[in-house]
Amino acid sequence: MNTQPPSDNSNDPADDAPQRRKERGAAADGSGEFRRAESERSSPSTPEAEPTRRSEEHREEVVGQGSGETAGGSPAIAKGDNPAAQRSADDAALAFDPAILNGGGGLSNTPPQKTTLGGEDYLTVNFYLEYESFGGIREQLERAREAALRGSDANTLQLGDVVGLVSPGGVKVGARDKGFYVPYQVRTDHGVKLLIADRATPHRTHPSVQISAPSVPMMRLGFAGVWGLFHYLIEQLGATIVANKLSRVDPCLDLPGTPVTTFTEPYSNGWLVTRAKSRSRHQGILPATSYASGQRDTGFCVGKSPLLLRIYDKLLDAMRDPVKMEIMATSRWLGIPDVATRIEFQLGRGRLKKLGVDTVEDWIAKRADVVQYLTASWFRLTSGPVDRRHSDRTPNHPAWEAAATLFAECYGAPVGADLTPLPTLAIDPSQRVNVAVGVLKTAIVEFGYPIATNPDFLAVATDLIAAIIADRNMAEEIVRRTIEKGLGGMGLG
Repeated sequence: MNTQPPSDNSNDPADDAPQRRKERGAAADGSGEFRRAESERSSPSTPEAEPTRRSEEHREEVVGQGSGETAGGSPAIAKGDNPAAQRSADDAALAFDPAILNGGGGLSNTPPQKTTLGGEDYLTVNFYLEYESFGGIREQLERAREAALRGSDANTLQLGDVVGLVSPGGVKVGARDKGFYVPYQVRTDHGVKLLIADRATPHRTHPSVQISAPSVPMMRLGFAGVWGLFHYLIEQLGATIVANKLSRVDPCLDLPGTPVTTFTEPYSNGWLVTRAKSRSRHQGILPATSYASGQRDTGFCVGKSPLLLRIYDKLLDAMRDPVKMEIMATSRWLGIPDVATRIEFQLGRGRLKKLGVDTVEDWIAKRADVVQYLTASWFRLTSGPVDRRHSDRTPNHPAWEAAATLFAECYGAPVGADLTPLPTLAIDPSQRVNVAVGVLKTAIVEFGYPIATNPDFLAVATDLIAAIIADRNMAEEIVRRTIEKGLGGMGLG
């Protein structure tokens, strides 16, 4: 838990009066001034007192504004072994209190009064686990899944204070040749989803459990609370974490009082600089897709998975879901504004690795620098037409400048974190196996061996390989190749 005492001049959102929060929530309009007047009239009332503070053990649930405070503690440079990042993750995990699931906190019918303009809106983490007794949890999962197949209400799984519903079928995790089947799907009573593999020990590349939290639990619990909840669920499965891999995270910023046209107008004029290469639909030079509702401009999307940006009318979006509307009104907007815009990035595993982010601890330590890269280098709206030969000379649009400043206040100031891409294998191991099978197939054809069945193929292939390695020590060769590739000490079987 973050025990650092707040400084006298801290800009933590709990210290902001509601009126100041509304003023800072409106991004700059075309003239560079914040839309204070519009924000003031957009909220039905202004409480006279400051928002009630939550207990100290849940301070990390809101990303600090201005002070550089993050959900797991202060940001730190993540280069190699990083004790600060590890402490941040440990603090975040300890911040979770199971009582919050029984009306003692953010998952009660009354969401928290403490608000923040920004935070992670979606989180997916792959966990590699060692179980104390996988047979016991597997038996419970099988029993619940069979009940689901019968249409029985007995398809529940109790995980401590959390109740989960087990689906009748599994799902494929991963894309194309890297995907694999997971037999157990569990959805908890507050919106978190677990995909549980039928595996007692960790695999080198396939996770034991994947856990995802969408927007509602993320806003109610905050990043640290959800991260702590993930740990709690793993503990209730009777497992210990060998490793975690961050699969998806969506950093976002909400701007009550700011119409989406503040951003769509410069976008429609082509006043933008972006590294996105998607060409879903062209509007002039724009590599993006526009949203519309009737004749109403509702936003746009730039890029594609594993990195994209959405800027859209959040009020219109929330109107379709009463639960989401309630959460937005209480956790982000302080009431229901006349207009509201969301700026939301989505980062998948592929892009996270290119930014040097492997684990959740990496994200906690590096997110301030990642967000700065996204808002300054990967995409920005400009104040006018862009000279494509010297795009860096065109200044930011005032609205984008204001939004980038608020992003920095929410996620902390950049700390110079190492965003060097993670090393990757030159080729996926499964692709090498496919190549080997193809080579053996060609060799068998050229030798002229008759093949009628798969066992015939395996027998001939085995004989051919045995003849080649008869005078070689393959165990020693494997050790040497492991050293050459730098793949020793992975810790996963």
